[in-house]
Amino acid sequence: MEDHVPLKIFIVYAREDAEALRKLQAHLSPVTISERLKVWDDGEILPGQHWDNEIKTQLQSADIILLLISKDFFNSKYIQSIEQKEALERHEAGNSVVVPVIVRPCDWEDVSELSKFQALPENGDAIFSRHWHDPDEAMVSVAKG
Repeated sequence: MEDHVPLKIFIVYAREDAEALRKLQAHLSPVTISERLKVWDDGEILPGQHWDNEIKTQLQSADIILLLISKDFFNSKYIQSIEQKEALERHEAGNSVVVPVIVRPCDWEDVSELSKFQALPENGDAIFSRHWHDPDEAMVSVAKG
């Protein structure tokens, strides 16, 4: 069997979307168990660690950066000034892939930096919206994407 290095996924989310983060982590668990992916979010920062440095270090080593998009994502100054900015710079440099994941309905398509990306779940319909009968269906779409 061939050794492989798992892809590192960094998840950017607003605290208000922690429920969506937990659900997404559960849906990604089959590929994390198989060690094809290593998923990281700021919930893994240990007591005593410098949180800003740890976030920046993890972001710098990510292969894939998932942006959990909602009104709260856009309302976070830290996300906008640090995480999203770095994610887009890494994508433009070819060092990582940015994938917007639409969590809740919001006007994300008017944000020129993000509207150029193909979003998940399919059709860019928000996970927690009337477009999905069950949010788990949307999460499966994200996990497969």
